Amino acid sequence: MARTTTSTNHDEIRRWAEERGGKPATVKGTGEGDEPGILRIDFPGYAGEEELEHIEWHEFFEKFDEAGLAFVYQEETASGHKSRSGRFVRRDEDASRDYDDLEATGTPDEQYNLVSVLYHALQGAETYEEYAEDAEAAGDEELADFFAELQDEERERATRAKSLLISRIRRIRRAA
Repeated sequence: MARTTTSTNHDEIRRWAEERGGKPATVKGTGEGDEPGILRIDFPGYAGEEELEHIEWHEFFEKFDEAGLAFVYQEETASGHKSRSGRFVRRDEDASRDYDDLEATGTPDEQYNLVSVLYHALQGAETYEEYAEDAEAAGDEELADFFAELQDEERERATRAKSLLISRIRRIRRAA
């Protein structure tokens, strides 16, 4: 099992992200006014980029500190490769939770699981679009239609996951 590290150090978090090509971002539609919404580290080239908006590091860390967050991450996977596994947690809950299962489960947090479903649905939709285009180029309309149906299902799944995520974020904000 890969070891996780928890940090609130801005330089350490920025170093980790930039070594992996990551950029500070927020999930579109989750902020109010000029305030950034849900924080993410965007790794370019991955599906779901259209759901993220890049922000400056100073904005990212301002929101990070205001929200009382810590960053839990892995330097390497269990097999020794550079890991992109990382997530945000509340600083006050960090001490009471075990995050060493980060690589195995993705996260122990339900809201983050919704983000993961959203991400993978968007990635699937993008992949199926490519498959449909390949099938069309090969003249196989039946297969192109099949992949287009799969793409539509993934888009519906992404839309539902986004809706569920937004409703939970609103609930959290109202309770705060």
